[in-house]
Amino acid sequence: MDDRADLVVGKRAVKNRRVSADTCQVGAVLQFGGRRRVSAPHPATREIEILRLVAEGYADAEIAERLGVRELLVAQAMERMIEKLGARTRVHAVTLAFRRGLVQ
Repeated sequence: MDDRADLVVGKRAVKNRRVSADTCQVGAVLQFGGRRRVSAPHPATREIEILRLVAEGYADAEIAERLGVRELLVAQAMERMIEKLGARTRVHAVTLAFRRGLVQ
């Protein structure tokens, strides 16, 4: 994907409310060798905590009860993590999180 396509994807994600402008910083534009690149949004602490519990085998309902939040929040956090990590599934998100050191 070229730089322009990266920026369009970032803008669309914010517009469609899949990520917040603060998280994405509408691009969190970085300089790499003189080229502008859009970085992936960073996972929030709560999202990482939920991902860790998913990695430990807990279901959404169990995670929600354990954290004192609604099950919908857990499902939404996992959807955001899948997107932020560039994963295809929940299992893939957990695998990528282990590889990147987000969960142990």
